[in-house]
Amino acid sequence: MLNSLLVLLSTLFIVPSDADTTKSEAWKTLELKKYSIQYPQSWTIDTTENSGMEFMISSPFTDEEDIYYDFVNLAVMPMYGLGKNLDTYVADVVKDIPFFYSKAIIAKNAKEKKSGKDCYVLTYAGILNTFPIAMHQYIWFENDMSYTLTFTAEQGAFEKWFKDAEHVMDSFKFKK
Repeated sequence: MLNSLLVLLSTLFIVPSDADTTKSEAWKTLELKKYSIQYPQSWTIDTTENSGMEFMISSPFTDEEDIYYDFVNLAVMPMYGLGKNLDTYVADVVKDIPFFYSKAIIAKNAKEKKSGKDCYVLTYAGILNTFPIAMHQYIWFENDMSYTLTFTAEQGAFEKWFKDAEHVMDSFKFKK
């Protein structure tokens, strides 16, 4: 079972070109007080801040069998008094991934610059309860606050939406 999961995950991060709407569709911009982000016109936006998310941008369903909205969201968490910085915070996140996701596999864990700031990029997959999901995250840590921008998808849909989701995530800008 684990070998078949590894084979699946090894192909999971290959992005087919037919899923790319970055050139074929108009994009909108969400402007919030502290940040802005662009998204495809066919995606749905939710700014009600449910479940601690600043916003959630969901892909459309692909067919009648599609039951899961693949989405990009931003979670902001205060870290006052915890003595954390970007490196220690992300080390804790990485350590917790196998706790939350069974059969978790981390495909990428790299420190990069995103939106002009130091950021960790994590890509991983696993089973949440019985549901196979994959995630691609940008994590910033600033002024005792963590900012986690995440693309979450059903494993079978991850590669279909990855190029668009990455474009959405790369358009994220902090306002000064």
